[in-house]
Amino acid sequence: MKIAEIIEFTERYGVVILAVLVYIEYLNIPGFPGGITMPAAGVVAGLGYIPFMSTLIILSVFAMLSQMTVYGVSYLFSDTVKNVCLKYGKTSELYGKTVDMIDRRGAGGLFAARLIPVVRTFISIPAGLMKMRLREYIPVSAAATVIFTAINMILGYFFTSIFI
Repeated sequence: MKIAEIIEFTERYGVVILAVLVYIEYLNIPGFPGGITMPAAGVVAGLGYIPFMSTLIILSVFAMLSQMTVYGVSYLFSDTVKNVCLKYGKTSELYGKTVDMIDRRGAGGLFAARLIPVVRTFISIPAGLMKMRLREYIPVSAAATVIFTAINMILGYFFTSIFI
């Protein structure tokens, strides 16, 4: 999906389409192009189609809902999810690194991981498998998600000409 398509969809359907795309992005679906929805939202806000702050809040909420979905599935079906993660080379390596990050740094490791592209969406899996406490997981994930979303939207907002 290209930014021009996201702009077109947003003109037609509003911020709801962006929220759905962010939710899907955080589900870690292979082949889904992540990382363009948030800058695209900034572009659309910069063009005046949607308000920046309310879009930031909505996208952050939908990102958290998606992260909670992945965390919940990983928590409830931990044996199956862990077997799938360990079955594939790259996934196994990423899983090992993210578990290590949480083990060594706890909530701080989760916060840092939420700010790293690719890892930011994957970290919910090991957090769920490790049965990380929700009272740590939710506020740390929410804070980092808002920061990551804001940075990406700001890039799209101020550098619209690069994206179009």
